[in-house]
Amino acid sequence: MLALFAYSGLRRSELLGLDWDDLDLSCRLLRVRKAKGGRQRTIPIQPALAPFILEYYATREPLIERALFVGVPGKRLKDTQLDQLFRHYVDASGVGERKRVTAHTLRHVFASELVHAGANLRQIQELLATSTSTPRSGQRGVA
Repeated sequence: MLALFAYSGLRRSELLGLDWDDLDLSCRLLRVRKAKGGRQRTIPIQPALAPFILEYYATREPLIERALFVGVPGKRLKDTQLDQLFRHYVDASGVGERKRVTAHTLRHVFASELVHAGANLRQIQELLATSTSTPRSGQRGVA
């Protein structure tokens, strides 16, 4: 889940809103239906993530809940649960000791990696479903 979060640039609500039928592993595409502003978009899935998704799928069969990510009670994972999981791994890695890191930080890192890889701003905006051409005041990242 965190790998998909990090390598897709999804917002927290978009990640938690994913259903199994939003995934097309044969084409390596992910349909984001619950995007901000009611828009939909399709984004590529990193090829290296497919084995992790398939492994996760095997642990979830039979699929009773349509949600891609579920919590302990078997219901769609809630944002507070994701925040706790994320915080656990940030604390375990020690990254949080040097810098304030939130789940949204992954979105900024994703955008920065795209810039370093040579993507143009328009492509990054489309992947992140943002229409802002310049960072908001006080913001250092691309998205």
